Amino acid sequence: MPENGAGLRFRSRDPDALAEVAIRVLRDEQLGERLVAEGLEHIRGFDWADVAASTAELYGEFARLP
Repeated sequence: MPENGAGLRFRSRDPDALAEVAIRVLRDEQLGERLVAEGLEHIRGFDWADVAASTAELYGEFARLP
């Protein structure tokens, strides 16, 4: 399981891989605490005004669909 940036990675569409990651986090308190800290740091890097503008633009595109 490679660990890059915030979070842990697992094979997509593989419920066993997801279960392995979940069990690992639940069993390892330090890992869970580290992931929470990394996640909080990661979201601080977002400019929420940009996120809102991108979301509004996307909704506008959907509204113009036939």
